[in-house]
Amino acid sequence: MLSAVAARKNRLQQQQSASGTASPTSRPPSPPQPSLGVPKDAELASQKPRSKRKASNPQPAPNSRKKKTKQSRAASPNPRYFQSPTKGEATPDLIIIEDEDSDEDDGVQAVPDDDSSSGSASPPPRLARSLRVSDDVNMDDDFFETPRTIPVAEVPSLSTFTPLPDTNIFYLTLEEVRAIVPQSGDLGRATILLLTASDKVALLGAFKFRVLRGLVSISGVTLHPSVTSHHVYAPRSSPLPVIEVVSEQSGHHFKEDPLPQRVDSAFADHSAAILLEELHTGVEGLGKVCRTFEDNFTVPESRRNSDNAHLGLHGVHLISTPPHSVYPFVLPDSWKVGLSSAIPESIPETDYSRKVFFVKGAKKTGKSTFSRTLLNRLSTKYRRVAYLECDPGQSEFTPGGMVALNIVANPVLGPPFTHPSIPHQAHYIGSTTPQASPSHYLAAIQALIYTYNTDIQHASYISNGDDDRIDDFIPLVVNMMGWTKGLGADLSDRIEEMLQPSAVFEFEAPVYEDGWTTPAPGRGDATPRFEAPSYAMSNPYLVHKMSPASLPLGVTPKFSPADLRQLSILSYFHAVFPPIAPTTTESPDSVLAESWDTTLPLCAHLPYEVSCGSALDLVVLVGPGSEDVVPSEVDRVLNGAIVGLISYEPDTLEVDGLANSRIPYVQGVAPPQPTSSTCHGLAFIRSVSPPGSAPLLLQMLTPIPPQILTQTPPRIIVKGDMELPVWGMLDFRSETHVAGVPRAEVPYLKWGTTSDVVGANRRRTRRNLMRKGQM
Repeated sequence: MLSAVAARKNRLQQQQSASGTASPTSRPPSPPQPSLGVPKDAELASQKPRSKRKASNPQPAPNSRKKKTKQSRAASPNPRYFQSPTKGEATPDLIIIEDEDSDEDDGVQAVPDDDSSSGSASPPPRLARSLRVSDDVNMDDDFFETPRTIPVAEVPSLSTFTPLPDTNIFYLTLEEVRAIVPQSGDLGRATILLLTASDKVALLGAFKFRVLRGLVSISGVTLHPSVTSHHVYAPRSSPLPVIEVVSEQSGHHFKEDPLPQRVDSAFADHSAAILLEELHTGVEGLGKVCRTFEDNFTVPESRRNSDNAHLGLHGVHLISTPPHSVYPFVLPDSWKVGLSSAIPESIPETDYSRKVFFVKGAKKTGKSTFSRTLLNRLSTKYRRVAYLECDPGQSEFTPGGMVALNIVANPVLGPPFTHPSIPHQAHYIGSTTPQASPSHYLAAIQALIYTYNTDIQHASYISNGDDDRIDDFIPLVVNMMGWTKGLGADLSDRIEEMLQPSAVFEFEAPVYEDGWTTPAPGRGDATPRFEAPSYAMSNPYLVHKMSPASLPLGVTPKFSPADLRQLSILSYFHAVFPPIAPTTTESPDSVLAESWDTTLPLCAHLPYEVSCGSALDLVVLVGPGSEDVVPSEVDRVLNGAIVGLISYEPDTLEVDGLANSRIPYVQGVAPPQPTSSTCHGLAFIRSVSPPGSAPLLLQMLTPIPPQILTQTPPRIIVKGDMELPVWGMLDFRSETHVAGVPRAEVPYLKWGTTSDVVGANRRRTRRNLMRKGQM
């Protein structure tokens, strides 16, 4: 197919050959072409509307196709682009696009400009080195339809820090590490980085982070020098945190620890000093449990020699050019405005006004990321911060299916699967959505709000001597689910009415046009406005309109929400929580996991053995169809199930029909009231004793420490519609066996094709059928 310019030149040469003249200034009148300066709307209005479905073979205009015959097509001076010229026929001039690797200029000859009033030849248009013709050349719309191109931005460099040994990077000896971190019992390799105001450091991996000099921001949080070492988890499945220097704030003077002599002498030309230490928690082992996240904390092998700077730390990589689907953590402008207005720079210690921040909006807008950033910002001002999780699908501190109230004392720098916790108080919903039990969902959240208002908000606890944060008031961050239509909107309004927040962060849903994400109307407008809630017209609260988070151009997410939910469940069951001493059980702080044990699969862990007759008071089934399960089938339902471990207050359980029962189950019974019960966590029932055995025994796996199970023993188990991912049922130690049994003989699991099962194969769709307008 010829371009319009080459086609006109070809016709001009043929006419000149026929007339025997070769005047370069005489040319036939060319058909009118749409000017590049005409607005797009006017040009489209003059054309025939096209079908949105892309035609498989572009065809000429219908009028010209009817008039042409075989003879006229053979003699036509405008053959198709891929049609080879016949022998003896002059080869038409074509616009040649060279290969991208060519160092020479584009081989394009000078072509007369038809739009020019003079006969002089104008320079040729510069062509883009791609498979599409540049926009500078007018094409015949009947023969060629310009495809929609996807804008791909150049990937910026994440790290501007260049390591120079003994200049801005220092590898510490064991004696130097012991002098800086005297209270640490597990000393490993450590490195000090000296940063200037223009340095940016993006790290991939798991490491300890501590500020020694200056002010440094990471993941949207500004940290000052302290003795606290923060655990940072930076996998490829989440935005990478970027470490930057923050300009000194007037009126703030922080205590600075002494540096080693050789480091202190080189600090004069720098603005901040940070300490990086190795962090060995075993979180990298989750990649072999869930193979979807294999090598989640490492860079590709092909780039380890080029991108991996010598930081002297095992498992920590300095990233300059991000790998595929990896992007940095960047705060949008509206987020910065909202965070600054909600958390002022200076907070009086006598300010006891209500500080409850409600985050709501549609899904995939960045609510969870913003809520975590808000939590971290508050933790730099307050000794403790409460976090109410109202999203049972994408929970921050617990696996899915729960609503929980957590209390944290330090910033959490990592995605949700890196900080599973045993919450201060929680309730088990049994599903990733409250659609099946909205009343129980509201009752559970109302009980958690009541606990915060009465026991947590104005509580005062003894803090460390060098901690100058506010310790007699605990603010609250509430993260709402992303269901914002119909019943979900009603639930959100009810929770907002019960909560009585002091500020609301409302995320705008992105607007989609022709399948492409475009900024919503008013995007970026972060000006707060006052609105009066329906329950308290005299007490208006602040509403911030937040713009949704967006991915950089050319970056597509590698993992779906279902993948992250599976990883969160597997991380919870492989987590190792620290032992809780009896003297610290009264502390309100949530217990966060310190490490992960991935040496053995779940099928090889040593389980608890629970007798249903003596250890359990009630078994509850919730979810769609649960009321139809008869008592004789309960043991089959519990086999391989995920259940919530519930404890309740004495004399609050009133259920009929439990006498003379092999298993304490009543068909259709409701779960216990949230006001008199709490959920400690989840358990996985790995096996059930065979039918007919007495008593009925359950083998359970749970990461909850024994101190919690013995202090308030759970006497109720609740099973919902949540199931263990298939990755948790496999044995990553062998490719052919599961717990010593050949894969083909393992019950409930099947490998290979399943053509004998109706609906098991992928549905085949025919795409070679044409519509009437395409024929």
